[in-house]
Formats: sequence, structure tokens, C-alpha cells
Amino acid sequence: MKDYVLLFRVGPRFLQASPEELQQIMLRSKEWIGEIAGNGKLNSVLRLQRNGAVMSGKQQQLSEGPFTEDEMLVNGMVTVKAASLQEAVQIAHGNPIFEYDGVMEIREVAPNN
Repeated sequence: MKDYVLLFRVGPRFLQASPEELQQIMLRSKEWIGEIAGNGKLNSVLRLQRNGAVMSGKQQQLSEGPFTEDEMLVNGMVTVKAASLQEAVQIAHGNPIFEYDGVMEIREVAPNN
């Protein structure tokens, strides 16, 4: 088994969701994560707050907010165990961020040696 990171990016549609919609998204996300855990594939879950800062370049220029040029915000990540990238992609299905034009980047974790 290999470790994979499922990195969530959300855009304006998600960020403008009503409190009721966000509550439903959270409930469905917990169910999705519970299913992964129930299958013995879950390593960890990290949910990120919306506030933050971005540091860039040789001068380490600091700007407020975590937004990128395309206005997609990294919202969180889940790490899972999977036999292959294809299995990790299969695990990613069912996450409710896709219904809000979310993007999920799926990457294998490099060994620490």
C-alpha cells in the first residue's frame, strides 16, 4: 500500500454557499470520510480555516489571504492508503465538493529517504 494525499480546492460557488448548504456539505463529507475509515484506508484529515497568508519569492513577500490567482482556495486534505493511483482516484469519488465545482488533486506521497 502507498500513501496518497487528496488535496481539496474550492472556488467561489463553495465559498458563497449558505450556512445550511455548508452544514449539509460537512455532514456528507463526514459520511464520505467515515466510509474511507470503515474500509481501513484513512490516514488523516486536515480541514483548513479560510484566513491565512501567502509568502512568495526571494524577498519572501507576504500577502494576506490564501487565495491563488485562479481564486481557488485550498480547503483541506485527506491522506489515504491505496494500492495505486487508480484506487486513490476511486476513493476520491463521492466527495461533495465536486457538486460545488471543487477540484481535488490526488498525489502519491514520496518516501522519506
